[in-house]
Amino acid sequence: MEPASTSAAPTEQWKNDLLFYLNGKRVNLKTVDPHMTLLEFLRSPQISLTGAKLICGEGGCGGCTVMVSRWDSATQKATHSAVNACLLPLAAVDGAAVITVEGIGNVEYLHPIQQRLAEMHASQCGFCTPGIVMSLYAFLRMRPHATAKEIEEALDGNLCRCTGYRPIIAAAHSFASDAPNVAPSRKVCPSSGKPCDCGDGDNIFEIVTKNTANKFPTDLIFPPELKRTSLRPLQVVSADQKTSWFRPTTAVEATQLLERFPGRTIRPIVGSTEITIERKFKNVVHANYMYLGNVSEMNVLEKHQDFVRIGGSVPLGAVLDYLRRLMRDESIPLYRTRSLAAVCEQLRWFGSTQIRNVACLAGNIATASPISDVTPTLWAVGAKILIQSASDKTARSVPLDETFILGYRKTRLQENELIIAIDIPLTKENEFVMSYMQSRRREDDIAIASAAFRVVLSQERKIQSATLVFGGMDAFTKCAKLSSAALIGQDWDEHMLTTTLNNLKQELQLAPNAPGGMIEYRRALCLSFFYKFFLHVQTITANPDQEKSLSGDTEHNHIKSGTQDYEVYPDRAPVGHPVVGISAFKHATGEATFVDDIPPRANELHAAYVYSTQPHARIKSIDSSPAFAAADGKVVAFLSAKDIPGANLGGLTHLTDELLFAKDQVHAFGQVIGVVVAEDHESARQAARRISVEYEPLESIISLREAIEKKSFEKPTYTYKFGEIDSAWSTCSKIIEGEVSSGAQNHFYLEPQSSIAYPGEGKDVSVVASTQGVTNCQKLISAVLGVPLNRVEVKVQRVGGGFGGKETRGAHPAATVALAAKILKRPVRIVVDRDDNMLVFGGRHPMITKYKAGVDADGKIIALEFDMFIDSGWHKELTPEVLMIALWSASSAYKVPHFRATGYVCRTNKVSGTVFRATGRPQSILFMETIIEHIAHTVCKRPDEIRRLNLIGLGELPPCKSVVDTDMDRIWSELVSKSKLAQRRQECDDFNKKNRWTKRGLAVTPMLFGMGLNPKSLMQAGALVHIMTDGSVLLHHSGVELGNGISTKLVQIAALTLGVPVENINNVETSTSTVPNSTATCGSITTDLAGPAVQDACRQLRDRLQPIRQKLGPDASFADVAAAAYAERVDLTAHGFAKTYDVWWDWEKGEGKIHEYYTSGAACTVVEIDSLTGHHRVLSTDIVLDVGESINQAIDIGQIEGAFMQGYGFYTMEEMIYDARGCPITRGPGTYKIPAAGDVPVDFNVSLLKNAPNPKSIFSSRAIGEPGVILAVSVVTALRDAIRSARQENGNGDWFE
Repeated sequence: MEPASTSAAPTEQWKNDLLFYLNGKRVNLKTVDPHMTLLEFLRSPQISLTGAKLICGEGGCGGCTVMVSRWDSATQKATHSAVNACLLPLAAVDGAAVITVEGIGNVEYLHPIQQRLAEMHASQCGFCTPGIVMSLYAFLRMRPHATAKEIEEALDGNLCRCTGYRPIIAAAHSFASDAPNVAPSRKVCPSSGKPCDCGDGDNIFEIVTKNTANKFPTDLIFPPELKRTSLRPLQVVSADQKTSWFRPTTAVEATQLLERFPGRTIRPIVGSTEITIERKFKNVVHANYMYLGNVSEMNVLEKHQDFVRIGGSVPLGAVLDYLRRLMRDESIPLYRTRSLAAVCEQLRWFGSTQIRNVACLAGNIATASPISDVTPTLWAVGAKILIQSASDKTARSVPLDETFILGYRKTRLQENELIIAIDIPLTKENEFVMSYMQSRRREDDIAIASAAFRVVLSQERKIQSATLVFGGMDAFTKCAKLSSAALIGQDWDEHMLTTTLNNLKQELQLAPNAPGGMIEYRRALCLSFFYKFFLHVQTITANPDQEKSLSGDTEHNHIKSGTQDYEVYPDRAPVGHPVVGISAFKHATGEATFVDDIPPRANELHAAYVYSTQPHARIKSIDSSPAFAAADGKVVAFLSAKDIPGANLGGLTHLTDELLFAKDQVHAFGQVIGVVVAEDHESARQAARRISVEYEPLESIISLREAIEKKSFEKPTYTYKFGEIDSAWSTCSKIIEGEVSSGAQNHFYLEPQSSIAYPGEGKDVSVVASTQGVTNCQKLISAVLGVPLNRVEVKVQRVGGGFGGKETRGAHPAATVALAAKILKRPVRIVVDRDDNMLVFGGRHPMITKYKAGVDADGKIIALEFDMFIDSGWHKELTPEVLMIALWSASSAYKVPHFRATGYVCRTNKVSGTVFRATGRPQSILFMETIIEHIAHTVCKRPDEIRRLNLIGLGELPPCKSVVDTDMDRIWSELVSKSKLAQRRQECDDFNKKNRWTKRGLAVTPMLFGMGLNPKSLMQAGALVHIMTDGSVLLHHSGVELGNGISTKLVQIAALTLGVPVENINNVETSTSTVPNSTATCGSITTDLAGPAVQDACRQLRDRLQPIRQKLGPDASFADVAAAAYAERVDLTAHGFAKTYDVWWDWEKGEGKIHEYYTSGAACTVVEIDSLTGHHRVLSTDIVLDVGESINQAIDIGQIEGAFMQGYGFYTMEEMIYDARGCPITRGPGTYKIPAAGDVPVDFNVSLLKNAPNPKSIFSSRAIGEPGVILAVSVVTALRDAIRSARQENGNGDWFE
């Protein structure tokens, strides 16, 4: 990096300080680090506004959303925008007003958005909630009369891994102009957030208004000082004088700066959507930055007679709004706006709302990305670019075509030139334009391929002009010039179509190893795009009246909706009622504290992992000196295996094959070698990258198939059987065989792995960790430090999502910082960056299954055999346990008289997988449902018929040898009725007959989910309850709040048992010092374990207080009873304990009791798929699920919906991609796509089975945290149904997997 220029700015009018308002308070900074983001500033110890979260650092999740307001002098109004604070440089907010979640409300005085989200159960773990609040707040400040559809669009940049989005959307809809206002004191229907007058019925969540006094001030006004302050050019310099930030306000000032800093020594920016990512992930930094967001000439929006001019710096969101207004302008003929519609089609799906609020067209064009969605469209419509340099008096116009796009990220733009504006021509009546793109996820995703087409037809429908442009088909935007030229003079007919498709096949070639992969799919997409364009033009020319309906976004005309059906239990309140989560209001206001929100202590250090960059190699040497040399004295230590005083263990202490830090050899790309400890996070991160490791490469195995071929199997092999399978084959009418596979899935919990260690006296150490298992952490720290367990305290208040990924994996960072803290005698914090988090910590295991099934003539299963292969990675971790569960669950909800399953743990040189929500079952159920469909194909029946035929019955024994205690027949029948299955099936069939390329599919899939942890030593829990003399209650328990609602449910249980209101009970952190020897929160059954323990402690206290209560009389308050008990020296503390289910399994004998009971259900899903592109959407999902008698219906439904969407991601969207070294390419939200709000089923209905008590669990409930994942297999099978319809119409009836 070259040193910054500190020479005088072009004129004395340039100011040199930063002025903005933060939550209504004036902020004036004399020195600013141009590299510092707004989020870093907000979360700094000096400001300590931690509501905005750092989740990804690349603007792909919305967790850091804040509102930035600016004064528009032209309209004399403030504009309000939701932005990603993790990307926006602090220097860019000069002259702006910034509002964070803390600035709009708090738990005492809630803003209506905060209140509505909390009370409508739109928060689970709460880590994403502040960002969602601010997205809605900013949007509604700008558009107070927005429609429900518009509000849904505003959520496209906010990810949530817990809720499944349905309650978030419902809460957001309650603010829509086309929905009735919600009176906070009334009851609100959870399906829509609208007022409900159905009395005390089953289908309502009760609103409990906290903000009755309405004391919180109204929304902060835009600061008058900023209205009066005219915008001046700005230059600020960092404190070390190494970096400068310039903000010109005119094109002349901007181009003069380019002349002043030749050789690209100054970096022009507007949205900063690329430079922040470059700095973080590529270590690209610049000495000088020029912010162009306030250049007047670059902020125009003008309609001319034949074109529309878009300023180069105008945010894309503003461009989209402006073009949409023009398209609605009835004074402009519709045909004139075809080019605008094509641009809007790309801008609508460009990034997210937050990205569109800062990104601009000029930046998108100048970067010349080969996968740009917008550039092909602008090229095709004939856009012109206005370019200006310091020597130009005015901007000059150049076409955006091959004369401007010169190569990979290369344009004809000279280093002293700027893109001032873009002119988009309006189309003529005989000119037709359309644009297309396809991505893994519709919202906020880069295109796999994109295209834009333009043709001009004569009255005789001969082609006079044509332009076919593609993105993602070369190292730069590609115009198919040969195919375009060949179109001239042809008739617009099917012969032309055939010829052009053949021409494009020849012209659109990709190398087999082209970046991005999916070579044939990308080529097929481009052909499909042109075919769709052909159909579009055919439709418009034949029926001009249809053009208006075709120019809109029909996909998002469907507003999300849903219902929730359940019963409440008035005789046991608050148990059996949908009580609002005890931390929901803290989530919504940003006051809920997570690990990295804890203020730093004096002398606190930061740690960053050093990991292997080889899949398998011998470590020859490690040189840490470069890290110290380049860190300006901020690096304190580098710790490796040689520094560990105890055992070098990295996970569960009984597993010795995982190391905390690699020693002698590395076995996977991403295996941790050591840790750098520095004065701040960025210094630690940068220094970790500078550690030099010399390797001697060794042979490696990367893929699961390679491991199978080379028989890279761990011992033992797991086999269990049921019935007499060897003799059963001879009784089968038909036998089928096949193979099916599933890939990896990342947990993508929003709070990254995080821990803080505080050294204590002597051997003592205290750790705050984001973990599902405090005892797991405690044991590993004890082993690594070589100290007794009683010297180690681990605690956690709440976790921002875990899903199994922090059950054992959370122990590694905890042990790392504990080691560093004890050695350095200073507090040490580690917050693992998202890209490293996805590299170092494993997810759901890839699996391959080979199957053989035998059936009778009707399709009834007689015999079934599996060979399952699971990719363990470089060490076992819990892979054998995952495989065991997959084997036990393999028959799903079907009766299989004769069964054999064999499982192989395969070792590869990748980071090892671990447990993940529904452990092992999503893979095995996918395999089983594939077999069901294969059977249906073989016997020529619908898959739903085969499922119903083979459904296991109440009291029957499945291969896992735990008797079924839930009524699958009743569940199936109820789902058939509630989903109107016959009607929907007929509607799908009718739709498919009428539509050639768009098909619908339907599927009903059952689910049987066994509950219990093996070994049975895990089936125990503790609780500690204190009653204070004022009657308030302090509750400790062994569970961890992950967004699973465990703390709320346990508070409900305690309140009922003690006879006090929920508000009287304070659920505090989980700690090894208060409730030791705890089982990790996993397997859905923590309420089953900790609930009886809490109940036990509260019963003890209730019984102790009973004589006092009798003495004081029935009118005495609980506070009076507590005070009197203290006076009588009655112990007001009780320890509760529970040991629950006796589950076990003996592999040698093939005997045992794996499950205590089952949670069961079924789902009916309808999907629609575009058979030309593969794009699909879920039209409806109906779920019926037996949860017994629910302790909290809102929590249970939230778990079902969230789990379903997580399973939907696994089955259809989420894909971990690895390079040849086993390094994941997908290491953040930019490349790894979890479902977004737009992916929620259009109609999403959940019904809890009524009158179905479970006598084996507390309050007759059933566990529910994981089973919903399995129900998402209905999406896959519905997609198969739709694809089957398309194939059959083409005469292809072959079986496909």
